[in-house]
Amino acid sequence: MKFKTQYRALADVRILHSFYLENDVNHLFYNLTKSEQAERIIKGNYDVRADFDIILTDDSKENLNAFGCVLVPNATGFIVATKIKIEDNKEKPKIDLPENWRITCYLMLKKNDWRTFTNIRIKPASDLPNQFFWTNDNDVIGKTMPSLALPLTEFDSQVNYEMGEWAMHNNVPLRAHLYNESWQNGEIFNNYISERDRRALPKIFNYALKSPSKTVKVTLTKTINGSQFKVDWVYSSVVSDPLSNIVLDMRFEPAQIQTDGSNFSNTIKSIPNGCYNLSITTDDNTFTYHDIILHDSIVKPTYQCLGYIELIHKNGLPKGQNLLDTEGGLLNGGQKFELRFQNRMTYWQYRESKLGTITGITDNVTPNVLGEDLATLRARGLTRVQTPIDYAENIKLPSPTHLTLEKRNNREYTEIVF
Repeated sequence: MKFKTQYRALADVRILHSFYLENDVNHLFYNLTKSEQAERIIKGNYDVRADFDIILTDDSKENLNAFGCVLVPNATGFIVATKIKIEDNKEKPKIDLPENWRITCYLMLKKNDWRTFTNIRIKPASDLPNQFFWTNDNDVIGKTMPSLALPLTEFDSQVNYEMGEWAMHNNVPLRAHLYNESWQNGEIFNNYISERDRRALPKIFNYALKSPSKTVKVTLTKTINGSQFKVDWVYSSVVSDPLSNIVLDMRFEPAQIQTDGSNFSNTIKSIPNGCYNLSITTDDNTFTYHDIILHDSIVKPTYQCLGYIELIHKNGLPKGQNLLDTEGGLLNGGQKFELRFQNRMTYWQYRESKLGTITGITDNVTPNVLGEDLATLRARGLTRVQTPIDYAENIKLPSPTHLTLEKRNNREYTEIVF
C-alpha cells in the first residue's frame, strides 16, 4: 500500500506591484475586496516570475529539507509548504518547528528596467551599501503587518526626496509631486515598500566617510531584553594621510584587553543578527547615524539582488505575524504576507512629434507650438495598461512603450518618440 505525503501551506508571500495591477487613472487595487483583487490578478495575467527569481540561501535549503518543508514559486510570489501530521484534531508540521526557525531567500531581478517603473530610489539614499530586507520578525522596530514593509518616515525638509516618494506630515501621507518642490495628497496609503526597508548589510562592508579623518569611532548599539548592547571600534590612520574609507567588520565584538595587556581570543563573541543603531564619529565631531540590519545571510550587494525576505517562527509574535497558531497548528491557507511595490510617477515627454498646430487643446499637454516637444502637465503613473491622453478632438497621444527615465529641472521624464 502506498501512502501519499500531504503538504499544507505554512506561509503565503504575495509580491504585488501597481505597475501591473492598476492603470494611470484607477489606483484602486488595495481598496478592492480580496475576491476582486484575485479576479484582477487572474484577468491581468499577473505573474511575478517574469520579474524575479526567488533563491534560497544555502542554510535555508538545509533548514527546509531538515523539517520537511519546500518553497514553491507561483504567479503572485511563493508558498512555503510543510509535510503535515494530525495532532489534537489539528494539522501541524510533521516535524515540530523549533523556536526561531527561519528561512531567508534572495529576490533577484530579471528585468533591467524594473527599477525604472518602480517607485524606489535608483541608488540608496544613505552612505551605506545597503539592500532591502523584509521580515515578519518583530525585532525590527516600527514594522507594520500584514505587510512586511516598514511604515513611512516623517517629512524632513532637509531630505532630497525623489518625485513620487511618500512621507508622513501631521499623520497624513504626502507624495512628492515635484522633486523637493511641492507635495500632494495621494490615494490612501497602504504600507508600500519604503526607503526605510533598505537597511540590510553584510557583517563586513566598506564605509565611505563624508570627510577624511585621522581617527574614526564606530559604535553599534541595540536594546536586548531591556539591556543595552553596545560595541565600540576605533579606526586610526597609520600613515600621514587621513582615512577616507574604512572596512567595518562586525562579525565579532572587539577582543577584550586584559589589565595586564594580554588579549584572550576566547573572549571574543559573535555579534548576533538583528536591528542595530550605527553611529560614525570623525575628528571634527561630525556624527552620522544609521538604522541598520546585520545578518549572516547578507552577502556583498549586487545590482541584480533587490533584497531579502526572511520568515521566522517565533512564539510570542503578534497575531498575524507568526507562522503557526498558539497551539502549533497551521493556519488556513498558511499565514499571509505581502510586499507592495508602487509604480513610479513621471512626466511624459513627446519627442520629434509631427502634429503641427492643433486647435482645441486640453490641459493635458504643453505646449501646442509647432516644432516644440510636448510634455504632460502632470506626473502620470507608469503602468502596463495606460489610458491614452486626449490631445485634441479625435487625437490621442500614446503612452510609453519603452520605459526610460531622465531627471532634469527637478522632474523625472519618460520619453516617447512617435
